[in-house]
Amino acid sequence: MKDIFPHRYRRIAAKCLRESPSGRYASVEALERAFRRRGQALRYGALGLAAALMAAAFVWMGSRQRQAEAKRSEVRSNFAPIRSAVP
Repeated sequence: MKDIFPHRYRRIAAKCLRESPSGRYASVEALERAFRRRGQALRYGALGLAAALMAAAFVWMGSRQRQAEAKRSEVRSNFAPIRSAVP
């Protein structure tokens, strides 16, 4: 079964292949709902992953910005005595 069905549909396929009729889907509509639920879960998972990656990128960019501002401030403070000495 691993070679035939993609990973995300193996549970659905396994339920379809159960020996006992009570363990299988009661109707084609129930089977269709299972496929739709699985597709929705994958879409929402992908959307959540994209949002998490974007948030991580913003945090990383913000930390880089703060580091750059700290370096600029340090350079300015190092040149402050020189500036005050120039007429």
